[in-house]
Amino acid sequence: GEAIGRHEAPRGEDIHYVKLKSGFEHLYSWKVRAPTYINILSWRTMLMDMQIADIPIVAASIDPCMSCTNRVIIADERSGKEKILTSDDLHRLSVKKTRRLLR
Repeated sequence: GEAIGRHEAPRGEDIHYVKLKSGFEHLYSWKVRAPTYINILSWRTMLMDMQIADIPIVAASIDPCMSCTNRVIIADERSGKEKILTSDDLHRLSVKKTRRLLR
């Protein structure tokens, strides 16, 4: 089966989606949408015409939970192997892709 849980947390709406496969006792899928993911989208509008010195204040104004956005686990269903990518790994991959696209 599958289920969705929603909760209004101090930073905003927190959503969890879980899925089980028939005959298995472990989660097949668990997806989280932390409030910070949505709140970060407001930065684009909030930062328009701002001074660079104001960026930290604007960023802090949404009270971001950086631990919600600083890593990701990539799980290979077939092999069962997992790989954790940190924020540094994600940044490195982003820079690499950007450089490739600019060629």
